[in-house]
Formats: sequence, structure tokens, C-alpha cells
Amino acid sequence: MQSVTSAGRQGRPLHILEVIGNASIGGMERYIINFISQLPENEFQVTCICPYESSFTTSLRNLGTEVYITPISDDPAWRSIQLTVEVARLHEIDVLHAHMPKAHVLAGLAGSLIHKPVVAAIHGMDVTSQELGIARLLGSELTTNCQEAYTQALAMGMPADRVSLIHNGVNIQLFTPDGDGNEFRKSIDQSKDTPLIGFVGRLEFEKGPDMFLRSVHYIHYLP
Repeated sequence: MQSVTSAGRQGRPLHILEVIGNASIGGMERYIINFISQLPENEFQVTCICPYESSFTTSLRNLGTEVYITPISDDPAWRSIQLTVEVARLHEIDVLHAHMPKAHVLAGLAGSLIHKPVVAAIHGMDVTSQELGIARLLGSELTTNCQEAYTQALAMGMPADRVSLIHNGVNIQLFTPDGDGNEFRKSIDQSKDTPLIGFVGRLEFEKGPDMFLRSVHYIHYLP
């Protein structure tokens, strides 16, 4: 991704415009918060565009990031394209970084108009035909976080020099198992021999917590 890595000007930080297709609190948003918070301040500067105000945009501003609000849809309104272009010009943006296909469309159109590189992050295990079509038409680049999505992008015709595999990082100071799990079992007053089944995810329909509960109920009453 030479066009992206060499986008900054000598003597100043690389300025990234994050174009974010949602503003709830989910995996993608947490990824962005962690990503921005870990960037070296002397090497990178970040500005964000989001579709609406929320606790997520508050978190972005708490990181010292300037946030602009505009509608983001699969068929972006002219005012959204205009805002993205002018924000990129105003802040002398070097790279546009998109999250979700509708943000990819907006970032891709704006990047084409001002001749700036665009990178779209694929946050799932699949690369959709929509995402691939945007990238191939507008000349943007893709990053994937798992090997399945990476090889799928290549199999669907994405040039190897325009797609990268970058695994999600893990904070090992925060996420370090205590070994046998006894401390957790004590905290919920369960013995070592009690089978435990867990669910990790937002309590949203798309994550299927209702299906999890039905499955647990079925397993619990198995003979």
C-alpha cells in the first residue's frame, strides 16, 4: 500500500479522515476508539465524520478528535459528499479511512474528487460484492482482519497489492485469563464442577442473544 504509507508530507503528522458508517457502541466502534487511542500523536492526526451524535462521538472528542456530523447512506446525498470533500481540504487530509460499505462509498467518492488515497476496513469475515465493487470502481484499498476475508477478496479479483491482512490486536494486560477460572467461579458463587456456558456480544437482535438463551435452555434440560 505504497500510495497510503507515503501519503504524509515530510515534517508533519499523517492526517487521517475516519469516515464511520455508524455511531453506536459495537465492535467496529470499539475498534476505532482503540485504534485512534494507540496512534502515536507525533506521527498521526485524526479527524472523524459520523452519521449522528452519540456516546461514541463523545468518546471520540474525549480523545481530542474533531468530529463532523453528516448523513451517511448507500446513496450519499450531495451535501454529505460536499462536507467530506471540504473537511478533507480544510484539514489537509492525507488518507481517508472508511468503515462499513456506505462509508466506503462516501469516502471513495470524496477521495476520487480530491485525488487522495482511500482505505476501507472490512470488519467481518466476509467481503461483500458491494464492498468489492466500490473498491474496484473507485480504486480504494482494503484491509481485512481475518484470513478468510483476505483470501476471499483475492479470490474475487482484488489485486494483491490493494488488500492487506491486519489482525485485530488484543490488550494482554486487560484480557489475560487467570488460568483455571476459579476466581470467576467464586465471584458468581459456582463450584469448580458446574458447567458454564457464556455469551459475548451486544444485546442486539443481530447478535442472537435470544437464540443463545433458547440453546442454553435446551442444553440444560437434556436427559
